[in-house]
Amino acid sequence: MKKLFLLAWPIALAAVSCSNEEVVSVNNDANEITFAVTAENATRAADSYCNYDMPADFNVWARVDNKQYFANVHYTREGKTTTYKAAGGEVHFWPQTEEVSFWAAKNHGEGFKWNQDQTDKTPTIDFAPAKEAKDQKDLLYAYTVKKRSDATDGKVKMNFRHALSQVVFKAKVTNPTIRVAVDKLEVCRINSTGTFTYPSNKTDDNWVEHSNGNKTEDENSIGTW
Repeated sequence: MKKLFLLAWPIALAAVSCSNEEVVSVNNDANEITFAVTAENATRAADSYCNYDMPADFNVWARVDNKQYFANVHYTREGKTTTYKAAGGEVHFWPQTEEVSFWAAKNHGEGFKWNQDQTDKTPTIDFAPAKEAKDQKDLLYAYTVKKRSDATDGKVKMNFRHALSQVVFKAKVTNPTIRVAVDKLEVCRINSTGTFTYPSNKTDDNWVEHSNGNKTEDENSIGTW
């Protein structure tokens, strides 16, 4: 399985309105763009998410015909369901015929870099985790493509992946007559910042056993540091 780097301290546990310049034929009688979310079952940080503990919100960016459709729109969860709708009245509807691409992120801070007119470049996130393990956030990302005709009631299935990997240190003494106390642990040359690049393929597949070494995954659907 391809490993993702944890850019954190060693003791850590491990979507703006349509542009007026863009002309898109919106189907006003169609359903609002909403999302149904899944996530890998894995613990990555102090603030971690999976299918049994979904995030309350996330942000989404979208392109239509290689141009920005909307950017940095905040989507929130409806109660305890898996449905997410745009917050603050910023509603977006499906175009009549165009294909829409979606990128989403959670706990990305101000680091999301959006090349709105360049489809040859995928988005990136400049990321720096908190120094204290208790303050660290689980960085999630997702990418998918849907056509209006393919959507069910306008809902997009968005599967999130974890951008960080967990780091755990364990000590073991094999001799039962010896007691060892570890006073301090230091690890050198660990990156505390980095730039995450979105994958080139969709992250639609939900690998429940991803953290246990599933070998069937598409590496082009995994982001890189």
